[in-house]
Amino acid sequence: MSLLSYLQEQWFGGPLFYMKEVLGKQGRRFTIRKLRTMSLNAEKEFGQVIQNGRDQYGKPNKDHRITRMGKMLRKYWIDEIPQIWSLIKGDLRLIGIRAKGEEEIRTFPEDMQEQILNEKPGLIGIHYSSNGKREYFDVVKEYLEKRKQHPKRTDVEYFFRTTWNILINSIRST
Repeated sequence: MSLLSYLQEQWFGGPLFYMKEVLGKQGRRFTIRKLRTMSLNAEKEFGQVIQNGRDQYGKPNKDHRITRMGKMLRKYWIDEIPQIWSLIKGDLRLIGIRAKGEEEIRTFPEDMQEQILNEKPGLIGIHYSSNGKREYFDVVKEYLEKRKQHPKRTDVEYFFRTTWNILINSIRST
């Protein structure tokens, strides 16, 4: 048994990588890759899990799909490393609203769905800019409104606010 096979079975209980088709700018579909942090077929449970509501960062509350190893990978954002390839290819930009699948996009108010799809998704999510003190949808709405007026200045502002919260305030989501 190879080391990769061993890791996949013993540590991850299945495939090492998680691949998901998401919607990019103008609704263009592309695949993001991450290290898998959830149980197999977790996508099928999204609708059920989201009924428990979202935390301040837009993640489902009480998400039983996250594996024990996945919690550690998420804590240090190791699971995000493969997405750097999507950044290099131009599917993502450095900062913005995280890439979402069709079902996730439909959880946003209708007026926001089109606005979100007019933007290239971000590798670093703007939801960390608020210190967790505001509702997720409010943070996204404010970002979209500011970005309409001053796209570059808004991205610089959110990059530094988000970086500050991650590095200094130790904001993490699991």
